[in-house]
Amino acid sequence: MKDPNDQKTQDMLKEPPKTNAERQKAYREKRKSLDSQRLEVFIDKGVSDMLADMVGAAGESQKAILTALIEKEYKRLYAVKNSKLKKYIDSKSNADKKETLDL
Repeated sequence: MKDPNDQKTQDMLKEPPKTNAERQKAYREKRKSLDSQRLEVFIDKGVSDMLADMVGAAGESQKAILTALIEKEYKRLYAVKNSKLKKYIDSKSNADKKETLDL
């Protein structure tokens, strides 16, 4: 057992450092618990370049840019008269209500 006052001797019983795979797995698990969703998609090179330009110009992360774009488009589509999105959301809500009533 190492003397707590000994500052020169290395602690031989420390946990070994985590591998990159272990660190990545822990990060993914942490993100899951933070109510996040991982998206893994392939997009056209031109669209990827446009996203990179937006990220560079705004000084924001890809996540921030994509979140803002999706939220803006969602609100725009939802506000359109006879919106397919609005109908879809309403049909989901009605299905959820019906399911609750059936219980």
